[in-house]
Amino acid sequence: MKALKFLSLIMVIFSIGCTSFLLPEPAPANQIYRLGVTQQSIPKSDSAVIIRVDRPKASRFLQGKDLIVSLSDQRLASVKQAQWEESIPDMVQNTFVNLLSNREGLIGVLPSSGVRSDIRISITIKRFEAYFDNGKSNAPLIIVHLSSTLSNASDRSFIGTHDTMKVERSKDIKVSSIVQSINKGNTEAISEIIDWLNGPEISKKLISG
Repeated sequence: MKALKFLSLIMVIFSIGCTSFLLPEPAPANQIYRLGVTQQSIPKSDSAVIIRVDRPKASRFLQGKDLIVSLSDQRLASVKQAQWEESIPDMVQNTFVNLLSNREGLIGVLPSSGVRSDIRISITIKRFEAYFDNGKSNAPLIIVHLSSTLSNASDRSFIGTHDTMKVERSKDIKVSSIVQSINKGNTEAISEIIDWLNGPEISKKLISG
């Protein structure tokens, strides 16, 4: 009887050991980052122009949620276990609409809102990355390059185009620092485009058109 109990105990221990051995080791969780935007949502003027903000166009590599880095002008890579909360085009689009809410004379709407607007802006994301121009061990350049085209949706007439590129050096090679710099570059680039929309030349066309 004692031998049987001892054998049963050995089998239990062996069973526990096998189960523990077969269980996979816990993998580190992905880090999710979002872009922060200061949104004031100020009251709009009676003559505020409604602008439809189309989902930005981008190359296949910039269509996803990966945090993109480049090691040269020809090589792109993504940071392991670090992702944006949304795809890059969606983030840029939402940032644009949110920043438009801070302007008295402009109202930004998404195509999915169903709001009628004859004015539309189309954005192309050319670069949205950390560029390690001095090697992997040195702080990279942060590059956000956006090109925008403004047109009248009703007759497809061209109104204007604007190209902006923001470049600054990240504080260090930490992902958190890179994200902070990309957030700043994205906000500054979109703010510049909105300033262009608010400029006298474009404003005159928007009001008259």
